[in-house]
Amino acid sequence: MIIARLLHHWGIEDPARVADTSEEKGVVFQQVRHQIKTRNQPFATATI
Repeated sequence: MIIARLLHHWGIEDPARVADTSEEKGVVFQQVRHQIKTRNQPFATATI
C-alpha cells in the first residue's frame, strides 16, 4: 500500500492580528473559517 502525502501552504491571515475590535475579529474569523471549509471540501469528498 502506498500512502501519498500532500503538503500545501494556504497563507490564510491570522484573524487575531488583522482586526482591532471583537466585532471585526468575529467577521474575519468567519471569513477564514469559510476559506478553510471551501479549500477542504475537495479532500472531504474524495474517494480513496
